[in-house]
Amino acid sequence: MSAIWSSNSTTESVNATAKLHDTGNLVLMDQNEKVLWQSFDYPTQHWLPGMKIGNDYSRGIEWHLSSWKISQHPLVGEFTWGAENHGYPDFKLKQGSVVKMRGDAWRNQQIKGISSFSRNWTFTYKVIIHEKEVSFSYNHDNSSTLFRITLSSSGKLESWGWVEGAKNLQPGQSLPKDLCDTYNICGAYGSCVTNMFDQSCACLDETKFVPRNKKGWEMADWSDGCVRRTPLYCKNGTETFIKYSARHT
Repeated sequence: MSAIWSSNSTTESVNATAKLHDTGNLVLMDQNEKVLWQSFDYPTQHWLPGMKIGNDYSRGIEWHLSSWKISQHPLVGEFTWGAENHGYPDFKLKQGSVVKMRGDAWRNQQIKGISSFSRNWTFTYKVIIHEKEVSFSYNHDNSSTLFRITLSSSGKLESWGWVEGAKNLQPGQSLPKDLCDTYNICGAYGSCVTNMFDQSCACLDETKFVPRNKKGWEMADWSDGCVRRTPLYCKNGTETFIKYSARHT
């Protein structure tokens, strides 16, 4: 007899039992019901309610999503969705080491990356931040709807809900939604603008900033961003700040 699959647990135990919970979590326990291994500690491309994203520093575990190489092949792909713990934690979608999309800072409330999927569904969120663990998880309040978030092989976060009344799997929203969700698409001092026809970049304030690379800007390469028309000159505490709201930068 040959093994088809095994966990990566190195813990030995007698009388161990495995239990598959309704949440989808496969848990291996010893005779005292101590958890030896659980599938929720090793998410693949699916993020289920109750599953954490972040880090367990006491056990040396990082929880993040990894895409498949292609939609029908479970080899690890290019994309990951995980936590960025430098400063206040947030989410980052990466292609290799390149950041493709960044979420908002974690709050115990709606955030980009979860609430964008909500449609008519209601979620609760749990944020843990201390020296042993930094994690974010969500739960879905409607027990009659099965919900999951999937990181596709093309780098899309897609939401899916099984509605019992409809007897089928229904798609929700996906991220990134459009060009303006792309991380740093407009470079320094640039802002991504969406209208009914297209998405493009503009300098934050065209009376004060101009494209750094005008030719590249005209070719829809905005990565060099914008520069000030006149150098910034502040002294003797005369500097002021201007707040720009609801901008994709």
